[in-house]
Amino acid sequence: MKFLKKLMPRSLYGRFLMIIILPIILSQAIAVYMFYERHWDSINRNMSASLVGEIAMVYHMLIEDKEYEYEDTLTFVRKHLGLQAYYFKTNNPLKSHIYSAEEIYPLLKDSLAHELKAPFSMGMVFEDAQDLDRGGSLEISIPVEGGLLYIYPSNKRLANPSTYIFIMWMVGSTLFLLIVSILFLKNQVRSIVRLTGAAEKFGKGHDAPDFKPQGAREIRQAAISFIQMRERIKRLLTRRTQMLAGVSHDLRTPLTRMKLQLELVEQNDATKNMQDDINEMEDMLEDYLDFARGETKERTEDIDLQKFISEIILGYGQQEGNIKLDVSGDVHIHGKPQAIRRCFTNLIDNAIRYADNVEVSVVSNGRNASIYIEDDGSGIAEDKRKDVFQPFYRIEESRNKETGGTGLGLSITRDIINGHGGKIWLSDSLLGGLKVEISLPL
Repeated sequence: MKFLKKLMPRSLYGRFLMIIILPIILSQAIAVYMFYERHWDSINRNMSASLVGEIAMVYHMLIEDKEYEYEDTLTFVRKHLGLQAYYFKTNNPLKSHIYSAEEIYPLLKDSLAHELKAPFSMGMVFEDAQDLDRGGSLEISIPVEGGLLYIYPSNKRLANPSTYIFIMWMVGSTLFLLIVSILFLKNQVRSIVRLTGAAEKFGKGHDAPDFKPQGAREIRQAAISFIQMRERIKRLLTRRTQMLAGVSHDLRTPLTRMKLQLELVEQNDATKNMQDDINEMEDMLEDYLDFARGETKERTEDIDLQKFISEIILGYGQQEGNIKLDVSGDVHIHGKPQAIRRCFTNLIDNAIRYADNVEVSVVSNGRNASIYIEDDGSGIAEDKRKDVFQPFYRIEESRNKETGGTGLGLSITRDIINGHGGKIWLSDSLLGGLKVEISLPL
């Protein structure tokens, strides 16, 4: 079963073709086999029996006639039987033909031997180059008294041309039906492919405004369900963003009022701590809002990863020397620049915060771009690598801004990567720290 699964086409179109083509080919092969085994064999036997009977009759007529009557008899045979028969007076014994036909017409050979009970020879003769291309003519020579009887049966007496016409009709009609079936099938599969493409675009954060339900009723129903689901998801994301944006706006007002009031009072350690708390709350609100926004209405663009990541690294100033970039070839992706920038910035920020040296490398396999961010820091324990992608999760349990953020950085990063149709996972780095692996479609 596993072997058969490997031979099965992977695509829906290929499997539909196999479902159509295999039964047609199998049925035609069985029909042709049965035709050759029964009809063709029966026709050949009847045609051989008829021809052999005429040849035997001519042979026995010449034996009973006198030599001067041979030509009259053969003229009668040629006129009424349509059999080209000639007598040549010669003393030479019967010789084998250069091009023997006994293997070509074995049934005719066996029937002649049974009916004539006399020596004979069968061979192919060629008059010119064109006759050589056509396969030549069959010549049967039989010794009679004082000479040799030569008989040249018509090719129509040796093979039934309707057989080849039947096979050509079968093959032609089969090809015609296959072409028609493939065209109809391709039209039906195209609707499924368009639905798949629209779903894939939406999964990467792109819209497909020109997508419309097409195809069979079931495919149309699936397309309508997809459109309805897409609209519900859009409304859900919009409401979530609006709600948290409203909460953020409402909270900013009292925070701003508190900051103004603190500016008017005498400055001391208590007021300074309160100002730090207010600043931290503002940063947390910004992080919450970024997390809620997820995928913005930013349009996708072509991104040159080498240039794009180089610009991000240049923004780190003096720390730039501790970050190495290695890009193999010219790697471009389609994505939302601001979202991708936030993603890479979050990851590089984390690496710089906990390590001394960071290496960023980019490779492409023709279908996906792989981005690796490695550091020589302390890394993350394997049992906590899934947890760090959860919202508000921090390995360091305190809420001190000096030892970590709000716990939303990697959550936002994962949402951005997933929104672009990619994947992200963590592993051990050869540098001794953490290795972040990102795969994005080209």
